[in-house]
Amino acid sequence: MSESQPFSIPYRTFVEGDTPRPYLYLLVTGINGQSGPIPGIVDSGADSTSLPFAYADLMGYDDSTLVEEIFGQAEGTGIGYKAIKPSIAFVPEIPDSSFEFFPQFIRNSDTALWGRMDFMMHFEVTIQEFNQVFTILPI
Repeated sequence: MSESQPFSIPYRTFVEGDTPRPYLYLLVTGINGQSGPIPGIVDSGADSTSLPFAYADLMGYDDSTLVEEIFGQAEGTGIGYKAIKPSIAFVPEIPDSSFEFFPQFIRNSDTALWGRMDFMMHFEVTIQEFNQVFTILPI
């Protein structure tokens, strides 16, 4: 796929009974060199990428590579753990789209959110809610 062409993705669900959402798989490589696909929601309301806390260990993060911080969320504030070393991610369908990001790991979260200050700094994102589709274009 050419970098000059937007990649269009229909909304989908991952859990039975869920509402279709703008889910996108990223292939993520942690600081331990382990890689794997992570489904997440492209979320213009998320300041930065957040992942369920269970991913921290899988990606090689521990107390020495995480800093506890307070973050804002729809219900108020919570506690997250921000990485001090970056991981790398890319959209598998756009292999030349890799970027570094500093994930924030959230306890009691079950969904990854691809946020504005990291993911969306590398992609132009257009969400067409009426058509239940979104497009991304590397920038």
